[in-house]
Amino acid sequence: MFGIGLIRRPRYVFPYEGEHLAELVKPDQDGWARTFELREMGRAEFAVAAQLQAKNRCYLAPWSASAPPGYGEKVPAYSEYVRRCLTESVAGTMLPLLMVVNGEGVGQLTVSDIVRGATQSASIGYWISHSASKRGVTTLAVALALDAAFEELNLHRVEINVRPENKPSLAVVRKLSLVEEGYRRAYICINGKWADHRSFAAIRDEVPGGYVRLLEERIRTKPLR
Repeated sequence: MFGIGLIRRPRYVFPYEGEHLAELVKPDQDGWARTFELREMGRAEFAVAAQLQAKNRCYLAPWSASAPPGYGEKVPAYSEYVRRCLTESVAGTMLPLLMVVNGEGVGQLTVSDIVRGATQSASIGYWISHSASKRGVTTLAVALALDAAFEELNLHRVEINVRPENKPSLAVVRKLSLVEEGYRRAYICINGKWADHRSFAAIRDEVPGGYVRLLEERIRTKPLR
């Protein structure tokens, strides 16, 4: 089982296996999405993510967590960040996943703050490259991650916190019918400033059939984008 006794296990891969990929993900200049998966990150995947972040630095900066001023914290070197992620992944407290479309990495989604015991909970955060944004990629990635969190990781609750001005991410939680639970003032330091967040959550078995199925069912009734 995930994280039990720090036993190394085969890395997770969560593919989209339905028949509606062309409807869920818009095409880019290279054509339609043919394959889509979330791939657990090892050093090779983190190297891909590092290249994506460097290429999208200006695009991602306004939404990126940063070291809060006045606390003596420093942003770790990327190699240290990777080491921490891999250590937490083995310990079962984090699951970093690369978003992969047609075999190419386009962003990162992380299931973090995994807590067992009485809560059985986690949080989801993500970023995506500019070229892959506004195509439905993030919505499908979050749907896959929620299904994996409940089915594979056997969690009970998953939380997503979104800045009030982040309209694309608010659209993601709306499309997935997550329940808004509150407002967190000055919750995370973003780009050098404390930022408020709206808090949303999903509970196991709240959506019968799962979140990917929810997206597929909505295709028949109305557009997702």
